[in-house]
Amino acid sequence: MKELNSEVAQAMKGRSLYLRVPILIYFAYVFVRHLNSHNYESILYPLTVGTYELGYFAFSWMGAFMGILGGLIFQLGVPIVAMLNFYFLGDFFVLFFSFGWLSTILFIVARYVTDARAMGIPLLGPFSERNLSYDWNYFLTQAGLLPYTRLITLFCKVLACVAMPICLIGGLWLLIQVKKNGSREQQRHIL
Repeated sequence: MKELNSEVAQAMKGRSLYLRVPILIYFAYVFVRHLNSHNYESILYPLTVGTYELGYFAFSWMGAFMGILGGLIFQLGVPIVAMLNFYFLGDFFVLFFSFGWLSTILFIVARYVTDARAMGIPLLGPFSERNLSYDWNYFLTQAGLLPYTRLITLFCKVLACVAMPICLIGGLWLLIQVKKNGSREQQRHIL
């Protein structure tokens, strides 16, 4: 644990505490909103939908099923790759930020999985609604998972409720480390 503290202290040296506090407050707000409203969309929603669409486009040449799966892979994969990237770069705050982003994605996936049967969420796209399909209904039907939407939704929400506290607690811990190290630096300069 001592090694981790020194690694974090080194990585956070010279970083502003005050720029990171609003981000944590925002993620706490987003978490509460997601818990209270199934239809909540944070400012990260367009980014989340964009990564899904990019994955869908990248895999669509393999058919609709693989296009939808590719969208999900990109949607979940981008924040996971970001976590790995920022871990190796030593930017632990953005690493924890990525857990918050992953949490919002999981809440959104839960929302769309829940809607797979009712198909009530309005479809968006460059074509008329007549030409669009409900991705999650198609995907879960083809995979034989449509009867399990409640279980899949619960699983996504549980994962989201694990990822967001990692973001909040980890980010708060880092801020405390920055504050402690800043106090030690000031004491060294005084002595």
